Amino acid sequence: MVTIATHEAKYIEPQVDLIWKVTDKWKYGYQTSYETVRNAYLRDGFDPKSRFYAFDGEELVGFAGVNISENSEKEKIGSMRLPIAIDGDMEIIQSLIDRIESYLKDKGASKIRAPSGVGLGNTIEVAEKLGFVQGPEVFRRTYTDVKDLKISGKTDDVTAFTENDKEDIRNLFMTQMGMPEAQGEGFFNWALNNHERKNKNKPNSSSWQIIRSEDGIQGFSFLMKSDHLPWIANSMPIFFKGEGDKARDIIDQLLSAHLKTLDGVKVVGNYLLPNLYKLEGLYNSFGYTFDPSYMNTKDL
Repeated sequence: MVTIATHEAKYIEPQVDLIWKVTDKWKYGYQTSYETVRNAYLRDGFDPKSRFYAFDGEELVGFAGVNISENSEKEKIGSMRLPIAIDGDMEIIQSLIDRIESYLKDKGASKIRAPSGVGLGNTIEVAEKLGFVQGPEVFRRTYTDVKDLKISGKTDDVTAFTENDKEDIRNLFMTQMGMPEAQGEGFFNWALNNHERKNKNKPNSSSWQIIRSEDGIQGFSFLMKSDHLPWIANSMPIFFKGEGDKARDIIDQLLSAHLKTLDGVKVVGNYLLPNLYKLEGLYNSFGYTFDPSYMNTKDL
């Protein structure tokens, strides 16, 4: 019989260690760092009662946490990753979700949502067992071996991102990436902040490549090495104009321009939002393979 406790600072290191241990063999693990979690829990609005730790004696054997937000109808919704437990123990996972649900009901939330997907352990099965309803795909993701990328190495038309490119790239994120303007600008700011941060701390740990012509930007691609897993580099969907051979040439050159940053990296990550699923075949021709991810919901 496990006991459930809420957050205390002394649980941070065991929490991170447990996450690494449980998700280490997942294709898309949740690995993080002590510092990242510690900083997250120092932010304004963090509620220590929203994190739940399952102990077997002194050993941490399970963990779950949840955040609450409001949708446009002012409905409170709990967002979380599904509980994890040593050896996937469903009794521990069920105990944790029971505490999550009780916490959310006390806060006036009406439902929970949690992701699952291929490459995320057995989260699809766990979500079903916990009574979640699987929704449609929310995106497709990949970790593709760098050695499997089918690229030429040609970079004749590529230039590196500079200060002069900021406003043009910002505008493309807001108008051409298939997202609402505010979300597109948010993604741009996230990429820009990480690009500047990573190259300041460790040059060549981030790569932002652009192809321009007289008609403006024809394509760009952003990629950066993982903070915690140096053998992984994550990228954003490639922006390009045109079709057929023109599109293939732009993508080929942009990927080839990342090779210096990819030196020593084993896998490169990317994702496709639903409006980009039509491009999966094109990405596949460069060696990418994608897995589906879902958002599951449960009414309280």
